[in-house]
Amino acid sequence: PRGAFGGQLHRELLAADAQRRNELKERINRAATPDRRSWRRAIAVATREGWFQVVEGEAAPPDADVVVDCTGFSDRPALVPLLADLRRWTGQEAESGSPRVRVDDAFAVRGSAGVDGHAVFLSGSAADGGAGPLDSFWGLTYAALGIGDALAARGLCGYLRGARSVRGWTRWVRGRAA
Repeated sequence: PRGAFGGQLHRELLAADAQRRNELKERINRAATPDRRSWRRAIAVATREGWFQVVEGEAAPPDADVVVDCTGFSDRPALVPLLADLRRWTGQEAESGSPRVRVDDAFAVRGSAGVDGHAVFLSGSAADGGAGPLDSFWGLTYAALGIGDALAARGLCGYLRGARSVRGWTRWVRGRAA
């Protein structure tokens, strides 16, 4: 299913109505990260040694231009406090249907746009919507590029294009600020 992100399935997803898109995505959007005992042990050691810390809080509308959070590949937002708060804040918690966070084709969380035009964007297997599978590396790359374009359209950053990427990478390799 991951390889089906391009080609005819991708075109079918883009052309589908909401119900058909949900049916297709239900078949292909599955978290692919296995629950590994060794990872759980590593987190337990890191927590015990103090170099990993779990911090809990409650999400509120952010007072920032851009916020990036990496919550992992959980397809159950109720288990991730930030995503559960996001569903509550946008009014999605009361809706029936998918337990994931609903996003539009540009990956903006439905119900998150404020009067100033800013919005919260989400990709990954916790997202319900968008234009394709969101829990593969290609799907996440596609989503990130789409989110970057949406942020650039809002004037929050420049568009990511080939020459700009090469310049930024070159500056980073040379130890200069990108």
